[in-house]
Amino acid sequence: MKKSSLIKVIIFISVLILPTLLWGVKLVFTDKAEINESYARMEATENRSLSKWPDNAADKDYTSKLESYFNDRVPFREKIIDFGHKFNGSMEQAYTGGIQPVIIRLFYGNRGSDSELAQTDGYDTEEVAVADADEQVTDEADTVNKDEHDYVEKERVEATCEEEGYILYECTDCGDTYKESIPALGHKEELIEQAEASYTEYGHSLYKCSVCGKRIWKDYEPKLTDTSYFPLKVENNYTVMGRQGWLFYRGDASLKYYTGENVLDEAQMKERLDALISLKKVCDDKDIKLVYMIIPNKEIVYPEYMPTMDIVSERKKNEIFAEYVKKNSDVNLIYPLEELKEAKKYYNTYYAYDTHWNEYGAFVGTMALYDALGMETIEASQADAERSQLVAYGLVLTGALTPEDYSGSEDYIVNYKPDLELVYEEGEKNYLFSYTNVYKSEALAENDERIVFIGDSFREWMIPYLSKDFTHTCLVQRDNIPDIADEIKQADILVVSAVERFDEDIYARIPQIIRILNE
Repeated sequence: MKKSSLIKVIIFISVLILPTLLWGVKLVFTDKAEINESYARMEATENRSLSKWPDNAADKDYTSKLESYFNDRVPFREKIIDFGHKFNGSMEQAYTGGIQPVIIRLFYGNRGSDSELAQTDGYDTEEVAVADADEQVTDEADTVNKDEHDYVEKERVEATCEEEGYILYECTDCGDTYKESIPALGHKEELIEQAEASYTEYGHSLYKCSVCGKRIWKDYEPKLTDTSYFPLKVENNYTVMGRQGWLFYRGDASLKYYTGENVLDEAQMKERLDALISLKKVCDDKDIKLVYMIIPNKEIVYPEYMPTMDIVSERKKNEIFAEYVKKNSDVNLIYPLEELKEAKKYYNTYYAYDTHWNEYGAFVGTMALYDALGMETIEASQADAERSQLVAYGLVLTGALTPEDYSGSEDYIVNYKPDLELVYEEGEKNYLFSYTNVYKSEALAENDERIVFIGDSFREWMIPYLSKDFTHTCLVQRDNIPDIADEIKQADILVVSAVERFDEDIYARIPQIIRILNE
């Protein structure tokens, strides 16, 4: 057995035995009631039941269930395993970088090819083939006899916070080369925000690297959840009073989307998909990329704040329809429900007192659109978002509520490509107070495609991102489609969108769009 393998075996046995010994000591010297109480706390914290001892040894999953039972109860398991991984990696690096070359020279001198020596020492032949394919470049400077060559620096790639760099040396006499690795620098973390878990916020610690700017989220804790009975109350016929002061919209059958009363049957889904397929065929003929985008209703993303209601279907109308479209066609349909739910761990994606998504939510939705188009995206956790007191109060006014009673909610403004300036703009984009039905812009963006976005008011929150990522951007309210007929014909990308409570209305616009494209 080669020494690196022996080291791994020793570490593995240590990691396997030590936690078990600690567990045994704990069971002997700790009161059983106290142990059961600690298990109960773990279940409450992780919102799950601990794994049980498997009863049937013939079960094909017996070993995995046994391992789960062991992992749930052994103290310090994760820390010990993590230490083992790090120690193992350090030992392996020391062996391959320092001990192994000495052994090779001691026993074999300069005899034999590299592949022969590698096989003699137990190396995998495929790894050797990769090394040979790199011609004369070696990964470790220690294996090079510098006395026989006159090496000079040929190339240098500096290390970053997360990625290793290297220096490539080349012999001035024979051209032989080798690489010397530069270790990754590691992040320099600065704490910029900290919060404890509450009914309205996830617990977290947010750090920012002072070197590369990456945001690093730690100490995540789920929000507290109120499951007590909370009766449905509607003010002024439209504003639903939610938990923790949140407000929701009752109009446009929004509550049916939430309860799942309006799930489509097979025939209805086929009818809508056929309409989308017809539009896609026309777009394909004209080399236009079509994306159909359904934006989730606020209450679908934030059910934890909704009043107590009878839920007819846990899986909602457009969640089911999106899966149907994906299964039965190649229509590029996106419904970024999971993306918005995941992103709200970092910042709220919708306003507490308005029915719309906020700037951060629109950022998440825009990244989902870019992903569908095969464009570069930014993770939701890495959005350069700042808290702002500029908040939308639409549902406060709709419900004829007293504005003074609603304060403390925040928006999250994303600082997106601040150095990129637009060269042309037409139309108002102040979505909190006023905006025009048609917005156009031009920018010196890397993507020279023309994008046309047909939608409702939710489109306005996407302007700060779309306008900087396309040379030509045009957004229009669905009632004003004829006003941009020329732009639709010239589009490289056509996005047909609706918040889901208006999904029926946007389907009715598809024949109109097809007529314009066929003119």
